This record gives sequence, structure tokens and C-alpha cells, in this order.
Amino acid sequence: MITNALRSAETEEEVLFLLTTYVEAARTSGRFHFLPERVVALPLVDSECVRSRLTSMLHELDEASRSCDDYTRDVLHEAVHIFGRALEQIHTIRHRHGELAA
Repeated sequence: MITNALRSAETEEEVLFLLTTYVEAARTSGRFHFLPERVVALPLVDSECVRSRLTSMLHELDEASRSCDDYTRDVLHEAVHIFGRALEQIHTIRHRHGELAA
């Protein structure tokens, strides 16, 4: 599963590559058809880009939950979990290397 791969990533670039692969697969399969382009556009260039998209997904998840849209809610729940895990790993990597936290 992608969260396991993210957890074992050793560089920020590796995290961004794995997250990009996830987004590309979800876009290609049509799973993200309901999301605005600004949320799923590539490339993912840094942690701030990931954080911004995560924030947008959280807003979309809130809307889907209120409208009882089960499919959208489930897809977004997964995406929020994956983007959140990616940010956690970037933070861990930066901490390990003595850089400022993301």
C-alpha cells in the first residue's frame, strides 16, 4: 500500500514521487473526476504544495460528508489519509536531517 511506501521513503523527493504516482493513477482511473484541477494538478513540488492540496481536500471532504455523497467521501478520505501521511514523512525526514519542520 502507498502509505507503507511513504513511511519507508528516505528523502522528500521520494515522498513527492510516490505522491505524484498516486495522483496520476487516481486521475487516470477517473477517481478524482470531481476535484478541481488546482487540487490534482501536477507537479507536486514541495511540502507547501502538498499541504495546500490537503487543505483543499479537507474542505471537499467536509462538503461531501454534508451532502451524504458516499463515493466522494470515501475517495477523499483515502486521499486525505495519503496526503497527510506524506506530510508526516516529510516532517520526519526534515527532523532527521536537522531541518526546520514542514
